[in-house]
Amino acid sequence: MKKGYIAGAALFLVLLTAGVTAVVWPDAKSGDLTLEQALASENIAYTASEAKESDRVDVNGVRPRLFSLSAEERLYVYDYDTSEACNAAYEERQKQQLIMSSFSPIFFRADDQLILYYYNVQPSTGIVAATEETKYGEQLGRAIESYKKHNKI
Repeated sequence: MKKGYIAGAALFLVLLTAGVTAVVWPDAKSGDLTLEQALASENIAYTASEAKESDRVDVNGVRPRLFSLSAEERLYVYDYDTSEACNAAYEERQKQQLIMSSFSPIFFRADDQLILYYYNVQPSTGIVAATEETKYGEQLGRAIESYKKHNKI
């Protein structure tokens, strides 16, 4: 018992000195990495909730999960049944954005999930900010790539 404790403490110190900031454990049942775990691996703090009907954020009949990253920055995560339904929603959302006069969110896709990042910065060019211009863009990009890679998406 004592040897296991010492080995665990030694492993923790090795990881800590190697610059690992977060250890993410896949879901015990499925072996998949959840989006929430991927966000945590990039030290992205959030408050999760369901978007309200009054927010009018449904895309193709799906109400998103809302991840508030700060008072001004949010992720809307749309979970579709198939990647085809997600692609159709992506196309629909792109068309809607052309009609709107506001700045566009940054779009991320992961198989059957459409993820929209609403940020609080005016883009330097065009109507969409580059991920490096936003507070969480680069971290989100890494988290979503990790999520996709781990889940073989």
